[in-house]
Amino acid sequence: MDLRAAKGGTTVRIRTVSEKDDRLLQAVIRLGDRFTDTLGFLPQTVFEQAARSGTLIAATNGSQLVGYALYGLPADRVRLTHLCVEPEHRGTGVNQLLVDAISERHQDRLGILLKCRKDYGLERMWSRLGFVPRTEVDGRGRTRKPLVVWWRDHGHPDLFS
Repeated sequence: MDLRAAKGGTTVRIRTVSEKDDRLLQAVIRLGDRFTDTLGFLPQTVFEQAARSGTLIAATNGSQLVGYALYGLPADRVRLTHLCVEPEHRGTGVNQLLVDAISERHQDRLGILLKCRKDYGLERMWSRLGFVPRTEVDGRGRTRKPLVVWWRDHGHPDLFS
C-alpha cells in the first residue's frame, strides 16, 4: 500500500488488487470494459488471474477507483498489458504513479515492455513515463495496424553495456 500525491494535491493510494476484494476487482473490470476500443478486450478471467497472481494494481482516491495497471511477468521482464486512468484524472500523474509502482515492485526485472498502436498518438505520454520506442510490429487485429514496442529500462547491465 503506497500513498502518493498526484498533481493537484490529490492523494492517490496504489495497491495490489486481490481476488478477495471483489468490489475493487469489479470496478477495475468495468473501467477496462469502458475502454476496450483503445485497450483491447480482455475477458474477466484475465483480470481475475492477474488479481490471483498479484499483477493487477489500482490507484484509488478514497474509495473511488481512478486507474489501474494490469501486467505480466514473463521471463526477465514486465509486460504491461493495460494502463487505464479515468478521464477526469488523466493529466494528473496517476499513470506515472502506476508505472513507477510497477518498476519499484519489480526492479529485479530488466524493464517494462509494452505495445501500443501507433495511430493512437501516445508517443509523448509514453516518453514522459520513461519509455523509449524500440521497434514496430504488425497488430493482431483485422486491420493489422502497426504497434510501437516501447521499453522502460530498469538499468541492469546487458550485453551492450
